[in-house]
Amino acid sequence: MVRPSMAMLVAALLCGCPHKAPPAVVEARVVYRGDLPASLTDEALAARALDRLRRTGAIRVAAGASPRAGVDFRLTLDARMVLQPGAGEGILRAPLTARLSHIGARPHERAIESNAMAERSVPAGQVPDAALQRAHLERAIDDVIDALAAKTRAEVATGAELAALIAGSDVEVRNEAIAAAGARREPATVPALIALLRSDDGEVRDRALGALIDIRDPRAARPITELARLNNREEMPKIIDALGVIGGEEARSYLRFVVSSHDDEELRHMARAALARLDSAPPVAAPGRP
Repeated sequence: MVRPSMAMLVAALLCGCPHKAPPAVVEARVVYRGDLPASLTDEALAARALDRLRRTGAIRVAAGASPRAGVDFRLTLDARMVLQPGAGEGILRAPLTARLSHIGARPHERAIESNAMAERSVPAGQVPDAALQRAHLERAIDDVIDALAAKTRAEVATGAELAALIAGSDVEVRNEAIAAAGARREPATVPALIALLRSDDGEVRDRALGALIDIRDPRAARPITELARLNNREEMPKIIDALGVIGGEEARSYLRFVVSSHDDEELRHMARAALARLDSAPPVAAPGRP
């Protein structure tokens, strides 16, 4: 049986089908580890996290509802609190990881994940009381859930909203939006992704190029070729591979140019292979259809 992918999930959410409830977080699990005794039970920690997530409005929360495999989500909270002693004062640290994953998902399916670290100073030799531990852990939960919610918005955003997230300044949210754009093959994000190809950050350029390859919108071919430098041995293979997937007349024209004009035999061979792949590839559904 084929389980719905993240892209299929988002498409179902955005279609607004009246007979299908949108995806929801229906359960939470807490894994607590620490050198200090927890001032909250696992159930209380889970309730705090779910309530915070509900307040963000990023995704529906329906704790206790019957889960729909491949549609609804499980929230997993990995929490730890430890007191690190120091010469003058100690530091109370609470590193947390929050993860949203499909119930019934395959192991390799992408989850939405965020991390946070709350720290505060503690007088040397003093063990924080239960109230201070509780407040510190609750602050860490709020921080990690807020970060998770920002990433979750990328999964449930419209095409225009997703493009705005890609163009935004929050690095983690932008990366999630780029990944979601590729998974959904969202054509509305193509201009924003093309703009990132001019970034000074090589990792940003690679992420954007990867999403454009997934989307396979021929509009991306010309901007990709305009960034190409025939003497850049590191970048040329990436460009040839991308054009060999995206296709379109602009891509084919550039690949033919490389075959006929480049002085590097290996790159000429790569361009020939890319053209051959385009000639033999089956028709691809239009962008925007998972």
